[in-house]
Amino acid sequence: MLKRAFVAVVLAGCGTDFQGGPTPEVAELSGSRLQIEWWETADGALQLRGIYDTQRGGECTFRLDGTGALACLPSGGGSGGVVVHAALELAGYGRVVNRRLRADDGLILPYGFFDTVRGPCAPALVPGTSEYTCTPPGAVATREDPPFDLSVDLDDGHRLERRYWTTTEGLRQHNDTFWDSELAIECSMTAPSTSPTAYCLPPSAGLAVDLTSYELAFPTVDP
Repeated sequence: MLKRAFVAVVLAGCGTDFQGGPTPEVAELSGSRLQIEWWETADGALQLRGIYDTQRGGECTFRLDGTGALACLPSGGGSGGVVVHAALELAGYGRVVNRRLRADDGLILPYGFFDTVRGPCAPALVPGTSEYTCTPPGAVATREDPPFDLSVDLDDGHRLERRYWTTTEGLRQHNDTFWDSELAIECSMTAPSTSPTAYCLPPSAGLAVDLTSYELAFPTVDP
């Protein structure tokens, strides 16, 4: 994926200065220890899944440790042993910008959006509409909040298309669902405990459809 130039500013509790320039695309980069996991479908479609700690031999998620710092801690709980820490940074231009993790081992991972007027925000559906806005945690979405689009990569030639949250300035981050172009429905990855494979299932229960299975992948190039 071609990357555009961007300005990144580490969060330090002070005001953040954003300069004009090209809009950065969504970007992910595995580190020397933490590897980004991707779901890979039978026809080659990829979607962001999580983080794999190669030293521990298991998945981890970034959350606050006992010192108040962000660390990639084992997903099953616990924090014993050496972990990888990260700092938050902002990248982008306009009112809503990307917030990313930059870990000590070189990992870069999207970590939601940041409203430069009101702070951290996340996509939320405006009640009674089909519109999404970037809304602070715990607040009710309104049309006064910055708008979001839920875009789809319709040109990658796969049955399951990646979906992105997109700001008015063109900033993107992965949505955690796919668009099934054959059935014209959204679906989410589900791994049954009794099966070695997993499936992209629609939100409506009771639909009997033949969906593409997937497995974990660690591509060497950012998809």
